[in-house]
Amino acid sequence: MTKKYKISGNIDFIKDGFIHGWAVVTQDITTQNACDLWIDGQFITTFEAVLYREDLKAESIRAGIAGFCQAIPLVFCDDQIHELSLRISDSDIVIHTKTVTIGRFQASCRLDVKF
Repeated sequence: MTKKYKISGNIDFIKDGFIHGWAVVTQDITTQNACDLWIDGQFITTFEAVLYREDLKAESIRAGIAGFCQAIPLVFCDDQIHELSLRISDSDIVIHTKTVTIGRFQASCRLDVKF
């Protein structure tokens, strides 16, 4: 039996080496809301979109628990154009794709995250 997903999401913005946005894999807040981040066709990491956002709650999106703030590997923070893709974890189902320039920033702004 094939799982049916009602998915939605958005890559809102990038700042200081972090991608911010929201994603919904399931409206059921008792189950995982796991997403994969891909950059330029390369798998980067899996994360849970579970940060609370008042704007999402106001729109009745997963009780407001669907935000994320995920570190981008420094190698991609190079003032070049990159394709970012959010996918349902462990699948080829795309939630949102966006082509953006990822700017350089002062690395001391964050503790780098190991992937």
